[in-house]
Amino acid sequence: MVLLQLVGYAAAGRDMRPASGGNARKRTMREGLHSLRRATAMDCGYDAAAWRDYLIEHADETGYTHPYAFSNVDAAVVAAIGDPEVLAALTELSAAT
Repeated sequence: MVLLQLVGYAAAGRDMRPASGGNARKRTMREGLHSLRRATAMDCGYDAAAWRDYLIEHADETGYTHPYAFSNVDAAVVAAIGDPEVLAALTELSAAT
């Protein structure tokens, strides 16, 4: 779920949906990065593709590839990584740190 936050998804009840509005998206992305850092003691910054690779590589520890939701979550993450708006927001946040 925190990787979804990093790419701009926010909790909507029991679901995760893209955050609406630039400020809400960036706030969610910052929260996702902080959560990933805390959970993994790793820091890939705002590089969502690097985080995805790390989480897959360390799936036993991170649980990222758990069969319950992996296919849907990963598909959303991959789509977001290819979205120019998401990439622009991640780049802007990265430059601000």
